[in-house]
Amino acid sequence: MEGNLSGERFPLPSPIHPHKESHMLRVLVADDDPGIVRTLMLGLKMMGCQPVGVESAEAAIKALEEKGADLLLTDMRMEGMSGVELVRDAHAR
Repeated sequence: MEGNLSGERFPLPSPIHPHKESHMLRVLVADDDPGIVRTLMLGLKMMGCQPVGVESAEAAIKALEEKGADLLLTDMRMEGMSGVELVRDAHAR
């Protein structure tokens, strides 16, 4: 797969550290823009991570309760609970 950046063609990288699924970094991506969620998830997969995408802070809390995560990437301004509130809630768990 190739993309276009500033008019130059470039190949998308392979995973930096391909791991077995049980050893992959679990990353929860929370953003109310589905395009951003998809883009971040694609990049994280290419880096060898196991991303989970959600479109609200409330869905992120549910995902954290059910499966946990090693890392949380969140939009700071979302409808309802903000990213700051989400991080505080996640940190308190």
